Amino acid sequence: MAPRWEYDESYCDAVKKTSPYDSGPRLLDIIDTAIFDYLIGNADRHHYESFQDDEGASMLILLDNAKRSLVQINP
Repeated sequence: MAPRWEYDESYCDAVKKTSPYDSGPRLLDIIDTAIFDYLIGNADRHHYESFQDDEGASMLILLDNAKRSLVQINP
């Protein structure tokens, strides 16, 4: 079965209206991370966590399994 965004034209609009993606930079941060992972060939980032300070500002904490490295070491 295809992912919903492949057949539902309004899916992205629905996501943009859903908390926590409806305010602040969270959605843009996730998009930036996806682009960065694509450029470096990292295909194993499956989720993220977030940190929120006492004032309500939050940031992404990116988790990685370290299966991809920019430098290949030859024995």
